[in-house]
Amino acid sequence: MFSQAAYAQPAAPSFVKDGHITVCTTAGFPPFTYMDKPTDARPVGVDIDVADALAKLWGADITFVVSGFDGLLPSLQAGRCSLVISGIYLSDKRRQSYDGAPYLKSSTVIVAAAGNDTIKTPEDLSGKSLAIEAGTSYADTPDELNKKFKADGKAPVTFQTYESQVAATQQVIIGRADATLTEAAEAGVRIKQTGGQIKVVYTFPSEFKFGIYIQKSPKDLELLRSALKTLSQQGTFEAIAGKYNFPKSGFDVDFDS
Repeated sequence: MFSQAAYAQPAAPSFVKDGHITVCTTAGFPPFTYMDKPTDARPVGVDIDVADALAKLWGADITFVVSGFDGLLPSLQAGRCSLVISGIYLSDKRRQSYDGAPYLKSSTVIVAAAGNDTIKTPEDLSGKSLAIEAGTSYADTPDELNKKFKADGKAPVTFQTYESQVAATQQVIIGRADATLTEAAEAGVRIKQTGGQIKVVYTFPSEFKFGIYIQKSPKDLELLRSALKTLSQQGTFEAIAGKYNFPKSGFDVDFDS
């Protein structure tokens, strides 16, 4: 890793108040943001390390505010946190209300019980049930699938939302849902944690990007992007990838996109 001493400390965005930033996250989406132990007060994970690195770069202390996924952006809007980083996809819809900078690439997968051989493609979800984490972009997928199923004369896919991805995956394990949608790296962690009770049955070809969201501010967005580029040059992302056995290529994104 390159030494931070080789770089001048970047200017801090306006949301760094009195040398402090507050970060909203879910702490329920490993390996990105989660609690190492149920009794822990501070989350860990890829996203937490990225947030810590940004704070260090700006010479700031950091506090994490944990909530459900669907409460992240409302908390940002209400000023309860400076930024949101929590395995949240960049989308044009979200960018209408907030500024967002990409930092990581991702793919969506369908996860089913290990013994379920009836689901191999999205088309196989016809007539099945999904468990979805509330507030995520995955919640749009059933409606998109059902438009196609209706046109093809097939039964719709039903779905129920849950507060966390942990809860959604649990519905699959206990048989209350046929499948769930999640992120590829998160699915890998969950498969290991459950002792192989679940499996990835399909990986969507579309590539998504995780984003860090802040309140609308062209200047702050520019400074955030600059900080992410600096961390990349310093080798910080490479170190984080190695720590979590995460592909380094995941951080190969255009921070200005």
